[in-house]
Amino acid sequence: MMFTTMIGLSLVVASGCAINNCIDRDIDAKMQRTRNRVTVTGDLSVRAVMIYGIKLQSWARQVFGFSIVTITALSVIMALDF
Repeated sequence: MMFTTMIGLSLVVASGCAINNCIDRDIDAKMQRTRNRVTVTGDLSVRAVMIYGIKLQSWARQVFGFSIVTITALSVIMALDF
């Protein structure tokens, strides 16, 4: 359960970072620390980064959805056994 949570949260955080890079690229271009990000330099298209962020979010939903369904199912089975 802990491993599944770590994987799911990692996917959520990565998704948020990718989507944030798309949204804040104009601000990132002005800051010295962030002006070399791939969305600012054009090394990756904004569309590609956004698709990647959405895909990561989709995987996170699948990880959490599967774990929640599994936990719920096991809880019901255990409750019915008593």
